[in-house]
Amino acid sequence: MGLFEEIRPSARVRGLDAAGVADIVQVTRFSADAVNLVFRVNGRVAERLLYRGEEGPLEVLESDRAYGFGADGALLKLASEVWLALVRIDSGFADRPVYLQRFLSPALL
Repeated sequence: MGLFEEIRPSARVRGLDAAGVADIVQVTRFSADAVNLVFRVNGRVAERLLYRGEEGPLEVLESDRAYGFGADGALLKLASEVWLALVRIDSGFADRPVYLQRFLSPALL
């Protein structure tokens, strides 16, 4: 796989801009030999049309996001609801048991 195929959104590319490492925002392929790149360097957004002959000094550092979320969304929701319930209990709400029963599953009680 060549460099052109490795460049996709969220990739980090060194050598695209003199200011530093570029975070690719959008890739538009015009042909097998030309791509239009929208990228961000140090908070500045720029755009560059890149041809296959210009890929020599470029280096793709990684093709993934620096931060990702691969956990189970239902567990995140449950943990958030438990945290919210505990915060409200600490705040002194009068309907504590009803609130807990509404947000906690019976298996956890």
